Amino acid sequence: MGDVECPERLNLVYGIPGEADVPSVQRFLRPLRRPEIKAHLFHFPPFGLPRFGVKSGYQEVLAFILSEKPDLVFHGHAEQQLEYRIADTRVISVGALDRGYYVVYDDKRNSYELSFTAIK
Repeated sequence: MGDVECPERLNLVYGIPGEADVPSVQRFLRPLRRPEIKAHLFHFPPFGLPRFGVKSGYQEVLAFILSEKPDLVFHGHAEQQLEYRIADTRVISVGALDRGYYVVYDDKRNSYELSFTAIK
């Protein structure tokens, strides 16, 4: 969910346009069209996430959720840990790891647990 910019690793990553911080990285991403995948990971949140009093996020992520209708979406790039819905999709903001937030996902059960560890 963090920034991935190494071309040798990007061939393992599926993505959508606009998902990468650096435009040159986008050319390495494989198109995300895998209906058998129930949970999807995105670096950026979908557009509409309230942040600093304004709506933020990426239109491309929101469009993917609305068109592909995945069961579950995890995203980073937000400090707070949130659970919310967009249509029938559960959307989880993992939260900032440097603040102790993380999520454990069980792909066999398609379930997750929001977690927190105090950082000393």
